[in-house]
Amino acid sequence: MAVPVPVVTFKPYEKEIVKLWKEGVADLPWKWGVAATSPKSRFIRGFLEEKGQAYVKELWEAWSDFCERAEVVGAHFKRGDYATMRVYIWLLKKLGLVRLVKRVPSVRKGYFERNMYALNPRKVDDPAWLRPFQSLYPSADWTIMPKEKKREVRRRTKARRREKRARERAKKPLPKWML
Repeated sequence: MAVPVPVVTFKPYEKEIVKLWKEGVADLPWKWGVAATSPKSRFIRGFLEEKGQAYVKELWEAWSDFCERAEVVGAHFKRGDYATMRVYIWLLKKLGLVRLVKRVPSVRKGYFERNMYALNPRKVDDPAWLRPFQSLYPSADWTIMPKEKKREVRRRTKARRREKRARERAKKPLPKWML
């Protein structure tokens, strides 16, 4: 018997994200496993456009659900955890792409207040949505970094890894047959 294939439905902004993952962006460089645009920021923007405002846990749960549905059609996104979503919202807030709208008391008494976030209407079409981390920290953008600096960073990273492996090997005791 044939196994039934589950039917997966996507919202329009989710369809766009999956399509970009599979096909890439026309004008931007695309490498396997390295998105030329940030799928998480596109998802957050689409979710907030649709819903209006949301708190971080709600965004993370929706993102996790989307990642699971995308797996079915062959698109693989790093899901991350709640803490990474909080950091991502902090990043978007620092860029001014999202703003704190209000604080809502927690459902359970004695817990922290929930921060409700919404899109900044003046920055909905800002190019920083494509690559927010690189927009905030341009020195971390490998697309504009000179080749010499890339080589130097890779060389230092390899040297650190070699040193770390040597330290780990030195800590291990010798096998009995070598004594």
